[in-house]
Amino acid sequence: MKIEKTLLALLVLVLAFGGCAGRKTVAPMPDADIVVAADGSGDYRTIGRAIDAADDGDVILVRPGRYEEEVEVEDVDDIELIGSGPGMTIIDADDGYAALALNCDGVIVSGFTLTGAESHGIYVKDGHHMIDHCLVYDNDDRGIYISNSRVYTRSMTTTIRKSLTASLPETDEVSSPTQTKAG
Repeated sequence: MKIEKTLLALLVLVLAFGGCAGRKTVAPMPDADIVVAADGSGDYRTIGRAIDAADDGDVILVRPGRYEEEVEVEDVDDIELIGSGPGMTIIDADDGYAALALNCDGVIVSGFTLTGAESHGIYVKDGHHMIDHCLVYDNDDRGIYISNSRVYTRSMTTTIRKSLTASLPETDEVSSPTQTKAG
């Protein structure tokens, strides 16, 4: 079973990034206010503790590693949560409700794999957010669940695999560069 999960994860990564080899990085990495590193070389070992310490507008850089935690962003707005890239920076909910829950406003999430949730890979409870360059897979219910929110992507680089989907309420909006309305 473990070998099958590993092979599935590798297949998903190959499929997600197979067409990206010719792309160049457009935006430079922002300067970090807070650095998270599982090995202890950063300011914090967990993403949750870094978010608890963050102020509005902070940039949190998460170094490569597997972070087995449920991450919730609330009580802080306009932060950037920047991973080192899907497949390199993994948030594994370890059968928790959601790998990442957003209950605030103006969060930018980029460069993560979000997996292992009992329910949602990403649960957007409230606010307007940008999710970019993420891989959401192997969550039991939904890849991304949006409630009372708007979510934008900068490009078509967020991939959702092996997570069930459901229709969104009419008040919710998911936008790509073409500004499509979900519903």
